[in-house]
Amino acid sequence: MTHYFDVTLTNFKGSNMMACDRSGTSDPYLVINFDGTQKFKSKVIKKTLNPVWKKFSCKITYETRMFERMTSKYLTINVFDRDRFGSDDPMGMMKVDLWTIATGPVKVDYLLREKGKGAGRLSFEVKMDNICEINTILDQVKVANVVGKNNNGTSNVFLEYFYVEEYSMPGEVNKSTTINGTNNPVWNSPFKSLMIKSSLKELLNGAIRISMKHQVRGSQPEVLGDLDLNFREVLTNNLQKEMQIPINMKFFNSGNEAGTLDCVLKISNLPIFSQLLGGKLTENGVNGGSLLLPGIFAPKE
Repeated sequence: MTHYFDVTLTNFKGSNMMACDRSGTSDPYLVINFDGTQKFKSKVIKKTLNPVWKKFSCKITYETRMFERMTSKYLTINVFDRDRFGSDDPMGMMKVDLWTIATGPVKVDYLLREKGKGAGRLSFEVKMDNICEINTILDQVKVANVVGKNNNGTSNVFLEYFYVEEYSMPGEVNKSTTINGTNNPVWNSPFKSLMIKSSLKELLNGAIRISMKHQVRGSQPEVLGDLDLNFREVLTNNLQKEMQIPINMKFFNSGNEAGTLDCVLKISNLPIFSQLLGGKLTENGVNGGSLLLPGIFAPKE
């Protein structure tokens, strides 16, 4: 199975770097190597030991079939002094394994080394998001105490469901079959799967919105109630690649209860990597930070 990561490196700043010129300064630039798959080179910042690369960034789509091997795959950054009349002089380098990046903090503040000695520091931010096609299925679905809209006090009930994420347009709308003449509909077959392409962090800002409607022949369906299955509330237990989560929630319409949903939410192919919340990565390891959720991979000690 191939694992996909969206990687972005930004906000590069150097401090107390080596002086390579007679003036006591340098003309530094960065060469970035991400596991040998992609290389990037920054602009030269002239006459400084504390360079700031304001507009320089790197975007990478990284793929690996063996995520366990990321402990021996590296992000390597070399700093050079631009020499107009000869070869460029090395000013220091650093490298971090990709497992630590994928599980550690976004912020990095690292000691540069040249010929075994400290050569200043380099700070930057690296976001490494594990992106998956997450499969969600609503199964064993039933609703109790649905408001009656027919003359006999029952309703013709169907459910629409789709993924919503903060600051994004709703995704594709799926629809169940309609069960006529009931206040307690039961669907005996699993609903059509809902695919969500997301990182774990983005997923926790999203929800499956379920709208319960009454079908009237020849007219637009009438909304009976709505609810949101918020992933931040649903994914509270130890995270696993595949999960089955019992759901019991109320539908509401204009603040009034409109029925009770019981179902099993089946989730597969969840992202298993997510970077720490807070903290900082240095040459001495990870300082601070906390796991986004219990059960995801953590930095190696």
